[in-house]
Amino acid sequence: MGGYNCARSFHIISTVKNKLDILAKTNGISDELKQKVNASKSKAEAFLGKLKTNHSDLGKEGATNEHAKSAILY
Repeated sequence: MGGYNCARSFHIISTVKNKLDILAKTNGISDELKQKVNASKSKAEAFLGKLKTNHSDLGKEGATNEHAKSAILY
């Protein structure tokens, strides 16, 4: 079950990051909003990197929700 939770988390954050990429390229948004979008993109990229690094622990037999939590939480 742990790997399933991480896969869902990866998909959700990846989708959000893609939407943030589009928003960052939108003309007419304020500099303040662009800064917030870029900060959110950086956090999403860091999160996705963490999941990529820890994915082998989650695919192993006996992976639990605790394994997923440790991979997801900072």
